[in-house]
Amino acid sequence: MSRAKFKVAGMTNQDCVHSVQSVLHSVGAESNVSLMNQMVTVEYDESVLSMEGIRSALEEHGYRIM
Repeated sequence: MSRAKFKVAGMTNQDCVHSVQSVLHSVGAESNVSLMNQMVTVEYDESVLSMEGIRSALEEHGYRIM
């Protein structure tokens, strides 16, 4: 398992936190999302998912990795 931590732009409320978690779960990543810091920590299997895949999934839903 790989782990990454990054800031996500576009999260403004708790609904956004749930949306980001849902998007990440749908692509196979486990996540911890902080609205206060707009930070996301993900764990994912690099053999099935890449950071580019994570970035694309979030961007499709209006969020941007900083």
